[in-house]
Amino acid sequence: MTTPSRIVSQVVWSYVSWGLSFITGPLSVALLTRSLSIREFGIFSLLVILIRVLPRVLSLGVPTYMTRTFPGRPLPELRQVLHCLVLAVSLASLLALVGGVALVWTTGLFGRSELRSYAGETLLSLLAVQLSVALVVVRGFFYANRQIALSHLLSLLDERLWLLLVVVAFLLDRVTLFGLLLFWNVGTACTISIAVFTGGLAGGRWRLDWTVVRTALTYGVPLLPFLAGFGTMWIVDRYILSLFHSATAVARFSLAQSISLMVAAIGAVFHGALFPYLSASRVGETRDAQSELQYQRVFTLSTKYTALIVVPLAIGVFVVRGPLVEALSGQSYASAEELLGGMLLVAVLNSAIQIIVQDLMLRDATRTVTTVFVAALAAHVGISLMLVPRYGAEGSVIAGIVTHVVMLVAVGWCARVFRVLDPNLLRPARICLATCAMFVALVLASVVGGWPLAAVVLTGGGVYAASLLLSGAVGVAEIGRAWRTTPDLS
Repeated sequence: MTTPSRIVSQVVWSYVSWGLSFITGPLSVALLTRSLSIREFGIFSLLVILIRVLPRVLSLGVPTYMTRTFPGRPLPELRQVLHCLVLAVSLASLLALVGGVALVWTTGLFGRSELRSYAGETLLSLLAVQLSVALVVVRGFFYANRQIALSHLLSLLDERLWLLLVVVAFLLDRVTLFGLLLFWNVGTACTISIAVFTGGLAGGRWRLDWTVVRTALTYGVPLLPFLAGFGTMWIVDRYILSLFHSATAVARFSLAQSISLMVAAIGAVFHGALFPYLSASRVGETRDAQSELQYQRVFTLSTKYTALIVVPLAIGVFVVRGPLVEALSGQSYASAEELLGGMLLVAVLNSAIQIIVQDLMLRDATRTVTTVFVAALAAHVGISLMLVPRYGAEGSVIAGIVTHVVMLVAVGWCARVFRVLDPNLLRPARICLATCAMFVALVLASVVGGWPLAAVVLTGGGVYAASLLLSGAVGVAEIGRAWRTTPDLS
């Protein structure tokens, strides 16, 4: 299969995996919010954010190191390196978790937190973190080897396999917070087994090579502020909110945040699928004018299709936010819709930042990325501590918007991103025109017509797709030309 065809295939299968995740995502939110009390869902949100984010930190940037350095190396060598790195990162993660638990327990922080009555659930969460660290590194191996669809499939299984057990428990009316976290561990363990079997990773020598470990950590650790920056902000949001308010406030904030993150995740699939190919184009290239032009076209394509998916989806969710929240979680979470507008803006800004940072990383501007994210994280903590005690969840939303705007300006200025984009391929004015047409259709259907939620969504989606084609924002011929200009990286 030629590289352009392989890229298309990877993107399609990535979106199939993501589509399943997107479909089951709202269902899982509905299942959890309707099975648990509001306080229990708040506690679950505090614990699950640790499971989502800490593996990114504790993997120490190793998956990014593999993506940047693995292309072109023989597969047997890569498997041996993987074994070494999984072992090293897992040991480091275990030591960090044990040390963290000892610190939180001896200082009395745990006893003063909202989690003090949920010690068993907290320990299960930390076990899930430890398992997820190994899975993150293994997924990084497949991603670096340009098996992006498989990497996304493993992510889907890790995030959704446990829900099969939750559905059974729900039907038996036996859903408990402890049981949910136990099911999560079972799902992650099964996903690791599937990854090892599928990739033929069980064999080989599992031993530490300090030269390999040192090289990987030298590259990966400085990138941790970027790799875990956004996730750390989510932890800050929820835990500061729980410190000054309650688990109930965390529950409503987390619902709005979860919906907005689903929007951001769509764009991440497309530019994430292209990143290994962009990275491979930087390995061994002469960086002549032709190679830079090819890079510009692929980068523009990544930016364009991320934007034309994320921006209108955020606008659409904003228009139907009231009926959407009620359909998912009922009237008890109605106040979450007041937070959604700001959270959706954060999701759009998040997608833009990640695209620009990809270009900076591929140009080896890792020090710039680290500086921006460290400063942004510090600013976010400070702004949150000023606003959240007085304004609650609204303060967290404002802090997120301010932080993301500053980050976008900073990375955009450092990358000089408009020099990388091809305006003839991007066509921003036409995308804006199609988005406006969709917005008008959604408002007429939802606000004026009072149509059911499903009819509003279908109408908005249909108008947007037709507007993209009629305006010339996208087209079959354009897509074909774009893929044909992609360099052969195989």
